[in-house]
Amino acid sequence: MAWRLLILMGAKAMADDAFNALGVILREPIEVEHLNGRFSHLPFPSQRKLFYPESFLGNAIPAIQYISGLWQRQVHLHSFWESEDEHHLNAGKFLMVVALMDARKEDGYPLYPGYRLMPPATRAMNSLCGKLASDNSYHENIAKSMDESATSVHQNWTKWVARANSAELGSGFFSGDGVHFPDPMDSRAEEW
Repeated sequence: MAWRLLILMGAKAMADDAFNALGVILREPIEVEHLNGRFSHLPFPSQRKLFYPESFLGNAIPAIQYISGLWQRQVHLHSFWESEDEHHLNAGKFLMVVALMDARKEDGYPLYPGYRLMPPATRAMNSLCGKLASDNSYHENIAKSMDESATSVHQNWTKWVARANSAELGSGFFSGDGVHFPDPMDSRAEEW
């Protein structure tokens, strides 16, 4: 439930350009109690187990499919977004920013690329990256939300997107299929 709430809050922050709220969602530690009774206090992008939920036996695909299907099951979402497509677009963009934050780390596997399973993934990627490349204020605010400078995001883009793009979808098999971050930032996203 907390994972769903954080994704919905992040999607709404993306839709409204609410960068201060986005920064809180991305950077503030959250307390999570795991099934083994242990607690962790990490920011949302570092809560890896939330992206591989134990209720789905660690399979991340049903979790993202659950998020993409919320519009049909939760009519209250209709008061936050004008259409299902807008909801999916902003949830995808939020998950892309989460993946970029995770890609800054150089250890461990990259975070599961659930944004690739959101219905308008290519459109969301082109929207996010196009605006990052062309709107300095947006670029600076997204960078600040990630606790980075715009210069740092620009300088590290190639390294971060290479790491994010190396992440694979997985269930019984692994696949690098789906939309990938463009490099350079102002180029068009492509599906592999």
